[in-house]
Amino acid sequence: MFPSCNISPYTKRATALAFMLSIGSIGGVISGQLYTSQDAPHFILGHAINLGFCTLSLIALTIILIGLHMENRQRDRLILQEAPKISSMMISIRALEHFAYNDEACEYLNKMIKKLDIYKYQSSSFKFHHQIENFCKIFSNIEQLKCNIDQANDLLYLLNHLPKLSMLKAYLWKINDYDYFYSWDKQETELSIWINRNIS
Repeated sequence: MFPSCNISPYTKRATALAFMLSIGSIGGVISGQLYTSQDAPHFILGHAINLGFCTLSLIALTIILIGLHMENRQRDRLILQEAPKISSMMISIRALEHFAYNDEACEYLNKMIKKLDIYKYQSSSFKFHHQIENFCKIFSNIEQLKCNIDQANDLLYLLNHLPKLSMLKAYLWKINDYDYFYSWDKQETELSIWINRNIS
């Protein structure tokens, strides 16, 4: 899964997956030559070589993770440079979590984004509470929000932690009911919430 999720375009991805499977198959051939009857019962040579390759894998993994982290930060900077006046965006919650580890991106998003759409069909936009906490920290100045909610507590959390929110369109995908419209007076502003019925 690691190569398929982190390598693009599809030609490089296909090559990397084929290479990974080939190396894995070669391992089975090599292991038969390392664990011989002469080394029984402790197989010190085979275990030592296995341990060496495991250590090498951990070192390579660390280098790859650092490289990917640096690449992602560079791409974040490019996004900010190419879209200096962006004020609205549509994005998934998983993509938003990526920005939580980039202070520069968080500062930019908090300052510039006023309208956000994290709607996800037939699924809550926030599966875990830490996601909604991070969201409110990054987008504390958001004014308009469209998202999916499946917990009343999440809805209340958004209302209490987004002080500049003036319009919230929330889809409660687990509830089969007619459309409702609510108005919420908060600090002399009206917060309108549309809650759509679930389409099953």
